[in-house]
This record gives sequence, C-alpha cells and structure tokens, in this order.
Amino acid sequence: KDFTKLFRTREMMAWFPQSKADVSLYFWPGSDLLNSLPPLQALHIFDSKTDYDDSNWPWQIDSNLFFALLDKHTCLNLNNAAISSDDLERIVEIISAERREKYIQILVKKSIVADWLKSHSIFERYKKGDRHGKYEIVSENGQRTNMGLRFNNAASRPCLVQVCGDAWEAGNMHITMEKVEKCYNNDYNVSI
Repeated sequence: KDFTKLFRTREMMAWFPQSKADVSLYFWPGSDLLNSLPPLQALHIFDSKTDYDDSNWPWQIDSNLFFALLDKHTCLNLNNAAISSDDLERIVEIISAERREKYIQILVKKSIVADWLKSHSIFERYKKGDRHGKYEIVSENGQRTNMGLRFNNAASRPCLVQVCGDAWEAGNMHITMEKVEKCYNNDYNVSI
C-alpha cells in the first residue's frame, strides 16, 4: 500500500516539475525507487526501529546512493547512512561548494564522526574559537556533547556542521551540515 502511494506521488511530481515537494518516508522504499524520484525540496527517510544505540540497522543507504541523493535534493534527513569519515569530509566540501542552500541531517555511528574529527586534530577537549585547519569551533556547551563547526574555504562559502552528542562514546548520533545565507554574515549562531 505504501509503495502504491509512493509511485502515485512520483507520478504527480513528474506532472508538475516546477512545484516544490517534500517527501517523508517511514519505510525503506528501495534504491531504485529513490533514484527515480525527481528533485525534491526535502527528502526524509526515517525508521521507527532505529535507535541511537542500535548497531543492527534493518537497512542502510550506501555511500553511492547517498551522494546521488545529495546531488539531487536540497534537504536530506536520513537515518542509517553507511558512510565513512572520508565521506563526511567529502559531504562538507560538496555542500560548501553549492550555490544554493543545502541541508542534511544523517544518523551515523559515533566512531565514524570521532575518526573524522580526529583527522582534523579535534579531540575530546575543545573550546569555542579553536581553529583546526579549515574548521573553527563556533559553539559548544562545555560538556563535550554538542559542537558546532564552521568549515571555511577560500574557494567557497562557509558550511556549518553540527555534531549532536558525544562523538567519543559508543552508539550512533545525528550530524547536521548546512549551507544557508545566515552562514555568510559575521553572526555565526548555531543552535544546538
């Protein structure tokens, strides 16, 4: 029944290509169907069975599919993305090079986020204002559990990265990356 609704939704979006559509899915539709969707304003794929500490995810979005979705859609909110620490770096570079606003939120394993942070010499002890290469810590709550980073690259505009949770513990966590106009001025407020 859910697949029939999704096919019907896809047909309607194809009939009105200039309209902006958001799609929220609470089941895994399969990669073929995801690849066939037209560009969306937002694509959300959730799984009620996935928990922050659950390492046995019922399905995962592989990195090839993830990057195809990232290229096509403005906003992605995905649970269960099977990406590496190198993929996280690539995501930041892609988002910062975009001319349009871009937003992603993904649930990933904390060990992957920790490896990515360590590759930029960001360890458990950090404070607002610390600079690590092209990254600057722009917010933190003093308890290691939430951090905002700004990626600065002379060739592109800044990208804000929000790490929600303690990357140095076991389990899973959300990481958010966005490039919006508010990032370009001197007021770098990141709400965590």
